[in-house]
Amino acid sequence: STIQKEIISFDICSYENNDYLKTVVAFANTNGGKLLFGLDERKREIIGIDDDSLFKVMDTISKSISNYCELEVLINIYVRNYKNKYLTLLLQFKNRTLEV
Repeated sequence: STIQKEIISFDICSYENNDYLKTVVAFANTNGGKLLFGLDERKREIIGIDDDSLFKVMDTISKSISNYCELEVLINIYVRNYKNKYLTLLLQFKNRTLEV
């Protein structure tokens, strides 16, 4: 029997710029992946997303992906509270090949 490894990519991103959109396309063209928002990329520490702007951030991420990609990208966005700091996890599924 053949053993098949499943590799899921994981990246830490800032929602304040659109650099993560290329990662979204890369994930869609491979096996999918996970993006985590609310961490300091350099220090690798949790900074969280303000409670007041949490849903705005989620909406911005979703709309940016929709506007950036020619084909529909299948995503789920989750919010997790870790030590009273909100993190947003974008779970992306494999899609047909996308171009930007």
